[in-house]
Amino acid sequence: MLLNKRQLTLVAVVLGSSGCGLEALFFGSIAPDHILVVSKVTGTTDSRVNQVSFVKADGAAVELIASEVKNGSFSLSLPTSEYTSGRVVAQAGELRLEAVVPFVPKDGATDGVAVDVASTTSALVVDAWLSANNRGLASVETKVLTAQLKNLGASYVEDGAPKDLRQMVDRVLAAADVGAATRVIRVPSYDATFAAKASTLDEAWLLAKNLDYTGDMQPDTSSSAFDLKLGEVARGISLDGCYDPVKVRVVFEVDFNDGHKDGNCDAIDRFKWVKDEPGKSMFFIGGVHMDSPIQDSEIDAMLGNTGGWVPNQVRMYDDGTNGDATAGDNIWTVSFVLPVGLRMGYKYTWGTAGAIWTGSEEWPGNQHILEIVDVNGDHFVLRRDNFGDEATNKDKVNLYRRGRGQVTWDTDANADGIPDARERPIDTNNDCSLDAWLSPTGIGPATVDCEASSG
Repeated sequence: MLLNKRQLTLVAVVLGSSGCGLEALFFGSIAPDHILVVSKVTGTTDSRVNQVSFVKADGAAVELIASEVKNGSFSLSLPTSEYTSGRVVAQAGELRLEAVVPFVPKDGATDGVAVDVASTTSALVVDAWLSANNRGLASVETKVLTAQLKNLGASYVEDGAPKDLRQMVDRVLAAADVGAATRVIRVPSYDATFAAKASTLDEAWLLAKNLDYTGDMQPDTSSSAFDLKLGEVARGISLDGCYDPVKVRVVFEVDFNDGHKDGNCDAIDRFKWVKDEPGKSMFFIGGVHMDSPIQDSEIDAMLGNTGGWVPNQVRMYDDGTNGDATAGDNIWTVSFVLPVGLRMGYKYTWGTAGAIWTGSEEWPGNQHILEIVDVNGDHFVLRRDNFGDEATNKDKVNLYRRGRGQVTWDTDANADGIPDARERPIDTNNDCSLDAWLSPTGIGPATVDCEASSG
């Protein structure tokens, strides 16, 4: 290929500014480290909007690689990743519109996101439901969230509470001043009965605006009518989908904090068997128990038993992802969807990926045991253990009753009617008394397609 003088000059300019090699121009390829891979979200919003951001499920804003907002359209370039249960926030002064976005693919795009009055209404309904159920957005299954948002969108065109709520939101947002800075609509706060614990609308703003948001030709100076309507709509949805009739979400948590006591109320030495070294993290290992009425090699493999227990393969999390409720609290989490009635063994290791047993397992030999039964009826099985506890749920050679007892499927050490090998209340204040049932907040229950579950 021959280049003329003008073309050669252009090549020199491009190479001088980009630093890429000649092969990028002559052979049509660009070195991988010169290609910026992103995940994109595009859509439409109010033409008054001058700022659009993307927020992850945990509320943290994503630092955008690029953002364009023009004439009611927007395009966001995010660091490449898979984003679930995020939201787009579009703002201009008091005007704040939101749209919950169930999924953004890694290295791909989610297009056509409408950030408007309807999407803002849906975001409020979702937030009210989550608040009443003490849940986080990350706990909702993507498919359930997608279906519920679709259903909510359809409900705004039919007479009823959802349409009434959408009209209220429309009137409030229409009165927003793009030159002011008040947070007009706040994050909903509701109790378990869907009664508002705080005003969703800024009542000082309402009073100053003399706004009729209910449409009854009278100024509304209180948020109460809005809160009642929002609670009514939120009460009518479910972000749990339809519960799986034969399986349940099983969440394992291991508390690795110092100072806990074992089943004899003695202090636990976390490093009695474990060598603590920089770079270690928590791993889970388990398998189907020989006593289980359900035997399944695929379940065995999922738990880490592929013909023999191999430690330090199944990672646990303490970063607020993958079902972990709170990042950095030293309570490590992993979860599985398992059949009800399964009996299994498991244990924890403090190690590095692929490390051997020695120096990483919480104690050598034996195992914790668990029978998959939803004892408290919350559609989860939650098992929280204190790392290194040899006196609570270590099946054979253990310190239970200071070495004079054995933990079986029927052992009930504290005589509360709940076998040690099932989910149990949790000792929340380290006084050796099980005092509270906890439900997972970082992940949702096991669900199935509602039409399929109804036959």
